Amino acid sequence: MKNKYKIKVKQIDIDRGVVQDVCKCPVALAVRRVIKKAPIQVGGGYAIDIGDHRYSGPKKVEDFITTFDKGGEVKPFNFVMRMT
Repeated sequence: MKNKYKIKVKQIDIDRGVVQDVCKCPVALAVRRVIKKAPIQVGGGYAIDIGDHRYSGPKKVEDFITTFDKGGEVKPFNFVMRMT
């Protein structure tokens, strides 16, 4: 596993994302496109668990997930996640 990854959350991730699902939210779907083999969960705050490794993203990840889970309008965005 690398120490950091650039992630692009695309419109297709938003369209296919599932509200309140840590494995199928748009961020998890975007991460899965980059890291295909490990189980992925996006948890509270902006922790991103990939197998036994924990990554974090910027606050905009948390803001995006909160808005998405509340049914608000979200748009595609990019971020860098780093191993913590």
